[in-house]
Amino acid sequence: MEHIKIFLTAAVFSLIMPMATLSSASTDGSDTAPDTGQIAQVLITNAAVFDGFSETLSNGMSVLVEGNRIAKITKTIPAPENATVIDAKGKVLIPGLIDNHWHVMFAGASLAQLLTDDDFYIAMLATRQAEATLM
Repeated sequence: MEHIKIFLTAAVFSLIMPMATLSSASTDGSDTAPDTGQIAQVLITNAAVFDGFSETLSNGMSVLVEGNRIAKITKTIPAPENATVIDAKGKVLIPGLIDNHWHVMFAGASLAQLLTDDDFYIAMLATRQAEATLM
């Protein structure tokens, strides 16, 4: 079950990261912010980081992304000037790994509910699950 939570949360960041970088990155395909000419930076704070090596998550970590590269992962990173800062609120982050295929309709309902309940009710459960996962 914990593995499912890790990969579902990775999906969150696969959606958030492009949005965060789009808000501060150039539209010409470069890694520079349009107003400053500097490399766009995104700082994710308060994340539980899965590094692929440890058997446990590293809680309370910060991850600095510069352009399209992870520049630093450590407990505390001062926010660079003009960086987009995202509070992960303790959610799991798997740097460099995304799961962009997710069946939200199956995540918030039991098998019995999926087989017997009204489709609109299942959609409501899926909406609540997506909000809980993405926010």
